[in-house]
Amino acid sequence: MQEKNKTKKIRPVNNILTKAKKHYSVFFKSFYSSPVAKALIDFDTNRYFEVNSKFLKLFECKKSDVLNHTPIELGFTIENELSKRILRKYSKNKINTFNFDVFTRTKKIKNVIITTEKISLFNKKYLLGYIIDNTSRPPHRLRNGTIPCVQATI
Repeated sequence: MQEKNKTKKIRPVNNILTKAKKHYSVFFKSFYSSPVAKALIDFDTNRYFEVNSKFLKLFECKKSDVLNHTPIELGFTIENELSKRILRKYSKNKINTFNFDVFTRTKKIKNVIITTEKISLFNKKYLLGYIIDNTSRPPHRLRNGTIPCVQATI
């Protein structure tokens, strides 16, 4: 019975997505073919609307596991004061760039640089996120042993 409920939730998203792919074909061609992990998140619900294959590889998950869920529900966000501050930072017509740690689906910690911008598809607001894996670079440690956070708002 729970499987039917999940299908009902995702079906409207798929209808909107199919319509959006036809109407915004150039945008979605770029979205899917990008070498950078990308995600579209519903601005009102903070749920994933669409992700590309690089996102799935970075977070070690399947698309069916991600769509219509929030980053917190999936366990991607490391809940601390920094992540709460970042989530509060999303604001009108601004591009936000953050550098912080996240969990993959298999609970590996990755350091990522995320740039988000607000976009509109069919008069509905979404956050378009560009996610770069910064894990291979060793973090710069301050003298007290902490790792500084880089955050910028344009």
